[in-house]
Amino acid sequence: MGHALPEHAEGLLSCAAREDEIADRIEAILPVPSEFEALVCDVIPLAVATYYAVFEPYNVWDQMAIQANAERQGSLAWPAMVPAFPEHTDELMALSTLELKSGDFLDALLSAQAA
Repeated sequence: MGHALPEHAEGLLSCAAREDEIADRIEAILPVPSEFEALVCDVIPLAVATYYAVFEPYNVWDQMAIQANAERQGSLAWPAMVPAFPEHTDELMALSTLELKSGDFLDALLSAQAA
């Protein structure tokens, strides 16, 4: 998306950085058990390829709308994990906040485009 909307590249790159931060932070508190590391390494590239394939048929603004919705869904997923991992409540809620920050940014761009 950053390439298609160079005037918004900085904000979109910040969204991408937040996704990387979320991944790093969740791995820090809930690391993949060593017996599953190889499986995860095999599955992640397939998941990434599938993720990008889903977006291919859509223009950049539709992609952004889908991603904004995904951020909102992600923001709900982390608090839903609190009952299973109450010792990580603060961190899970912080991850939710990061998702919402990206969702808010994308929604603002979509609103400006629609105006």
